[in-house]
Amino acid sequence: MRVSISTAVLKWIAVFSMALDHSAKILGPVLGIDLALLEHPGRWAFPLFSFCLVQGWMHTHDRKRYMTRLLWLAVGSQLPFALTFQPGVSASFHIDLSFVSMALAGCALLFYLLGRNMGLSFWAALFSAALLPALRWTQNGVILLAPPLNVAYPLSLGLGLLYLWEQRRPLAILAAFWGCLCYGLETDYGYCLSGILLILLLRAVYTSPRHSGLLILLWSLALYGIGQGQWLYGLSGALAGFFVYFHDGSRGRYPASFFYGFYPSHLLFLKILAQWL
Repeated sequence: MRVSISTAVLKWIAVFSMALDHSAKILGPVLGIDLALLEHPGRWAFPLFSFCLVQGWMHTHDRKRYMTRLLWLAVGSQLPFALTFQPGVSASFHIDLSFVSMALAGCALLFYLLGRNMGLSFWAALFSAALLPALRWTQNGVILLAPPLNVAYPLSLGLGLLYLWEQRRPLAILAAFWGCLCYGLETDYGYCLSGILLILLLRAVYTSPRHSGLLILLWSLALYGIGQGQWLYGLSGALAGFFVYFHDGSRGRYPASFFYGFYPSHLLFLKILAQWL
C-alpha cells in the first residue's frame, strides 16, 4: 500500500519541526538542559516550507496576493524574531542610511520595471520589508531588527526571483538578486542563497514529488554535510525529502491563516515562556 501525504500534512510536519527547533534554542539554555537533539527535526522545516510554497505558487489563482502575504509575513515577523533571539528591548534607535539607499534603489528599479500593476499593497509590503533591516534598535550594544532576518525573507526572495524568471524580466532579476545579496546572507536557520536556490530548483521539478524529494535530500546533504561538515544535520534534513517523496499532489484541508500567524506568535510565546521560567 502506497503512503500518500498531502500538502496540509507536510505543512503540519514543518510547523512541528520548527517549533521543536526553536524550543530547543530558546528554552534549552533557560532550563539548563541540552536540547540539541530537538534541533535535528528542525532541519525539515525550511525544505518542507519551500516545497509547499512552490506548490501553492503553481496552483494559486492570485499570485500577486500570494507574494504580498508572504512579504507582510516577513515584515510582521521580524520584531518578534529579533526580540526572541536577542536579549531585551532597546532604548537607542537610529537608521542605517547606507542600507536605506540600497533598499530604495533596488525597490525603485523594480517599481520602474514592473510598473503599478502589482498593486498598492504589494509595493507597501515590499518597501516595508526592504527598509525594516535598515532600522537599528540597540540595547547594550546588541542590534535588533537588523540581520539576521526571519525565515520569511529568503522565502520571499526566492518567490520573487521565481516570479521574475517566469516573467522574463532580466533587469528586474538583477535588482532582486541585489536584494538577495543585501538581505539573504544572514537569516533564520542560516539559509541564504542556498535556500533561494532550493526554491528555484523545486520549481523546475514541481510536477514530480519523487524528483523534489531527491532534490531536497541532495540539497540537505550538500549544505550541511559537505558545506558545513555536520552530517547528522544533513541526514536529518534529508528526511524532509522522504516526506516530499510521498506527496500525493493533493492540497488537503488546513487553516491558511494559522500558518501565517504561527511563525511570529510561537516566537513571542517561547520568549514569554523563557522569561517566566
